Amino acid sequence: LVLAEPMELYCLGDKPWQPCYVLKTNELSIMFDCALDLNGMLKFLPHSLVYSLHLSSLSKWQPKDSTISSPNMFRENVDHVFVNSMPMMKLPEIGLVDFSTVDVILISNNHSMLALPYITEQLNFKGQIYTTEPCLQYGRLLMEELCEYVNQQVMTTSSAVVNSDQDLSQLMRFLPSTQDDDEYTNVWRSLYSMEEARESLLKVEPVAYLQRIPLCGGVEVVPVSSGFCLGSCNWLVKTTHSKVCYISSSSMLATHPQPLEKTYVTSCDVMILSGLTEAPMAHPDAMLGEMCGRIAHTLHNGGNVLIPCYPSGVLYDLLECIMGYLDMQGFSAIPVYYISPVANSSLAHANIYAEWLSDAKQSRVYLPEAPFPHDGYVKSGRLKCFNTTHGELCQQYSTPCVVFTGHPSLRCGSAVHLMEAWRTNANNTVLFTEPDFDYLHALAPFQPLSMKAFYFPVDPRLNFQNANRLLKELKPKQLIVPEAYISTAHDKTLLPEMQCQTIKRCSVVTIATETGSHDAGMDPQLARQLVPKPVVAKDVGSASSITCLIERRDNHMTLKPHPPGYAGGKLWGKLSIDKTIQMLKEEYNILDVHAETDGEDQLVRLANAAIIRLSNGTTTIHYMNDDTKLRGLVQDCVLRQLIQL
Repeated sequence: LVLAEPMELYCLGDKPWQPCYVLKTNELSIMFDCALDLNGMLKFLPHSLVYSLHLSSLSKWQPKDSTISSPNMFRENVDHVFVNSMPMMKLPEIGLVDFSTVDVILISNNHSMLALPYITEQLNFKGQIYTTEPCLQYGRLLMEELCEYVNQQVMTTSSAVVNSDQDLSQLMRFLPSTQDDDEYTNVWRSLYSMEEARESLLKVEPVAYLQRIPLCGGVEVVPVSSGFCLGSCNWLVKTTHSKVCYISSSSMLATHPQPLEKTYVTSCDVMILSGLTEAPMAHPDAMLGEMCGRIAHTLHNGGNVLIPCYPSGVLYDLLECIMGYLDMQGFSAIPVYYISPVANSSLAHANIYAEWLSDAKQSRVYLPEAPFPHDGYVKSGRLKCFNTTHGELCQQYSTPCVVFTGHPSLRCGSAVHLMEAWRTNANNTVLFTEPDFDYLHALAPFQPLSMKAFYFPVDPRLNFQNANRLLKELKPKQLIVPEAYISTAHDKTLLPEMQCQTIKRCSVVTIATETGSHDAGMDPQLARQLVPKPVVAKDVGSASSITCLIERRDNHMTLKPHPPGYAGGKLWGKLSIDKTIQMLKEEYNILDVHAETDGEDQLVRLANAAIIRLSNGTTTIHYMNDDTKLRGLVQDCVLRQLIQL
C-alpha cells in the first residue's frame, strides 16, 4: 500500500517558553512537555510565614460587577490588582485533548514537567512518561520547593476564601482588562499536594541520552542533549517514513551541561521549535558582569543583596561566578546564604551527575575534585545553606550579606519575608535573573520601595539570532513555531528559509508528510471475494479491483471487507458555514455554536465540544470528548450537505 502519513500537532501551552504539545501520528498520541504557567502567580498577593503590616494595609478593590460578595477578595497597589488568596496555578489547555488517549509524555527539562501531577493524578492519563534521570530529580526538587512554599504558607492578610477552583476561574474574569491578558480562565487550579507529586514521579521512567525507546505503532523516540541544563534534552521521533524533531529550551553556550547535540536532529522532515529565550537582547556573560558589579557596590555601601531564584539550573553558574568575583574583590568575609527547603539536595545533586556535565566539568571529577566550586564553599562555611529564614539561620545571620532564595515570582517563599524586611533600606538591592517574570509586576505589591531593584536576565537559551543560524545548519524540511516567534521586530523574530507553519494555544496544525509504501495483510473473507482477471501486460498474470477497509494497529495494515449494508462511493461537495450553523441550531438543537476564522481557515466551534475546520479544500472535525451522540449529530449534519457518488 502507498499511504500518506498525516500528522496533527495540538498546542496546549499558552506561552512559547512554557510548552505543551500533543503530536498525533500512526494512531499514536505523543505529548511533548507539560509546563505550568507560573507567570500567572503574579496575579496573586504575596504570602509569607509572618504577618505583614504593609501587605495587610493595601487598598481593597471592588470590581464593577456587584455579585462579588466578599469585599476582601481583591487588593490594589500602584495600579495593579491582586487576588487575595493563596497563589494558584495555570494549567495547559485541558479541553482540547482527551488525556486518557495520550500514549506517552516526553519531558525535555525539569521546568517543563511541573504540570505532570495534574495530568497523571487528576486527568486520567495512563500512558508512559520518559525523561532523563537528572531532569527527573531536579523536577522533584522544583515540585517539593513549590509545594512547601505554597501549601504551607500563612496568610498575611485577612484573605477571602475561594471555595473551589471553578470559583477562582470566575474571579479571574473580574481583573482589570489590562491585567486579564488571558482568555483562557478555566484552567486555574489549586497546587497539587506533595503526595500527588510523589505518586506522579513514580510513574516516570528515566532514560539516557541516545537511548532508543520503541513505542507502539512502529515509532521510536530518542533523547539528545539540548545544552540548557543538567539532563535537558531534545527529542527525535522516528516513524516508518518520517523524522520529527522537537527542539525546546536549547543552548549553544558553553555552560555546565553537555553541549547541544546537532547530528541526530539534522535534515529532519518536521521540526517543532519552542522555548527560545525571553531576553533575546541580554547576553548572559554581560548580565553576569553587570550583576557582579552591582553586588559589589551594594556590599561596599553596607547593604544586603537578595537574588530570587529557582533551586537548580542557572543557580550553579550564579554561585560560581558571584562567589569567585567576591573573593577577588576582597569580600570573602561577606556571608552568602542559600535558603530553600531543598538547598542541600540541590547542591548535592549537581556533584553526583558528572556524566551529564560538560567535558570541562567532567575533567575535574577525575583529579579528583568536585565539578562545581560551591562544594568547597559549603565545606569551608563560606556558603551557608538553610531550609527557612527562621530557626538555625537566626543564630548565624549577619549583615551585609548575599541571599539566594525563592520564589522568583516574589509571591511565596522566603523571598517575600526578606523583601518585607529589607524594602525600606535604600542600601539594599534585589536582583532579578529569571526572564519568565515581569520584575516590575513582581515588585508592585511591595511599593513604595526604597531598596534598589535591577533586572539582569541570565538565560542561556537560544536567542532569535542563534536560532536562525541553527535552522540554517540543521535544514529541516518543515518548521512549526509559536505564532509569537514570527513578528516584525528583527531582533525578536525567526526568519526561516524553509516551509514554516505557526501555532498558538488551542490551535491544531496538520502536517503533510511524504507518502510511503506499507506491507498489508488480507482478511481471508475478503480474499474469497476476489475474482482475478487476466491482464494483457508483460510479466503480469491476473489482477482484481478491490474495495475494502484498511485496519491499522501497531503500524500493521490489514485489508478487511466492508460491513453489511455498506453503500460505497465517495463524497463530493462543499460545506457552507452559514448553513452548517443554521442546521446545528434549528434541526439539532445545538445552540452554543458560532463561526470563527484562523488565518485562512474557517471554523465552526461548538462550545468546548468540537471544531469543524475548513481549509484548502479539506474538512477536519476535532472532537474534545467522547460524546458519541454529538459525534453522530455533527456527522449527519455534514453528510447531508454532501453528495455521495
